[in-house]
Amino acid sequence: MIPRGVYLYIRLATFKSSLRVAQRHSLTAFLTWLLYAHYFNIVKTYGLCYTLLFMKTLFLGQLGLRAGMGQPKSSREQRLEMLGRALVDAGHSVTILGTKPFTDATITNFHGIQLRLKPSLNPEKAGGWLYIVASLLTLWRQQPSVAHIHSWRMAALVSIAALLSPETKFVWTIDALPRQYHFVARLIARQAHRVCDSITVPTRVLQYQLLTAYRVSTYYIPDGYVPPVLKDLPLKTFSLRNNQYTVLLATNPDHIKSAIRAYATLKTAKKLVILSEPSVAWQRLLHKKSFVYFIGHKTGRQLHTLIRHAHAVIAYPEPAQLDVLLQAMDSGRRIVAANDPLFQETLGLTATYFNPSKVKDITDALQFGLKQANVRGIKARTRAQNHFTWKRIVPEYLTLYRHNELAVVPIDSARQFAYGRTGTAQ
Repeated sequence: MIPRGVYLYIRLATFKSSLRVAQRHSLTAFLTWLLYAHYFNIVKTYGLCYTLLFMKTLFLGQLGLRAGMGQPKSSREQRLEMLGRALVDAGHSVTILGTKPFTDATITNFHGIQLRLKPSLNPEKAGGWLYIVASLLTLWRQQPSVAHIHSWRMAALVSIAALLSPETKFVWTIDALPRQYHFVARLIARQAHRVCDSITVPTRVLQYQLLTAYRVSTYYIPDGYVPPVLKDLPLKTFSLRNNQYTVLLATNPDHIKSAIRAYATLKTAKKLVILSEPSVAWQRLLHKKSFVYFIGHKTGRQLHTLIRHAHAVIAYPEPAQLDVLLQAMDSGRRIVAANDPLFQETLGLTATYFNPSKVKDITDALQFGLKQANVRGIKARTRAQNHFTWKRIVPEYLTLYRHNELAVVPIDSARQFAYGRTGTAQ
């Protein structure tokens, strides 16, 4: 004979599974109500509460996690690593799927995170439909508590994933909109909006685009940054002195030319450090402008050292600039940035903005932002540490991971009104 406690657990699990499938696949509210009414007496009589003691999390759709030392990580990889390590530290199981050549097959465990390699039809290009199908099979075998999706292809098959693992809670993070096939992307987004328990975005700009163009509401959870833990390199390595140079975050030749022309009007002895290699076209300019210093492409510890000891940072709207800007904010540097919506969202009122298409506007912004006292740099450090550290951001994701379908709320938890002397509610 089955013990009554085990029997009730099986009935409760069956109820939860049936109810989630019905809700995800848009059956009528009547059928959902019948499922609930069929098991209502069990829940009401015994006051059962589903408590998640051990959580198994599976990350799907991403190309993987580069676990090698010294390799720069994108915002998505930092998100995977920070979430995975936080879950492992809390005693949960975490698996991140990946594919060649992005993921190293020799590393299967990274700080307690299980790394699993999946096949791809094209070994020269990571990902693909074979990788997605293999990921679905892993989802079916593991039956995780949470599946965190990181790609549009995986989101296209999320309905199948929900059928293969009806007990799983699905969270989809959208990093960017697709560049083509917008009609198909709109269908995918609307389907995923019905099936996924939560959809998150790292920027307010993307949240607005999804709401207006795709009619999909999302949660805004920004990407964070990791303060450098290694000691800074000596500046003599770069032939520079502390606080005697300005870093230009731009690779587009037009942006570099406009920045040099505007910087020349400052008539300052501080160098303008450009993070790219000088081409033949720049040789004539180098002879005329002695303050221009091409230092080459830098990442990791070298880039952090340059940012942390700079007098100021000039940023143009180009890809992969946000993480560097967060490092500059954390270092309390003066920041002069283009009036890009993403920059304005991140920097707030702690930077001086300019129109990148007008040299006069750039000149005025540099003269105002670089010559004033570093009050905004101090505010930028406070803003970065209060809003954009992974220590603050990770708990927001963990809140979405919790299963909260069934919960017992005590009667005495109701909050009473506080009344003032006049008898009105406060």
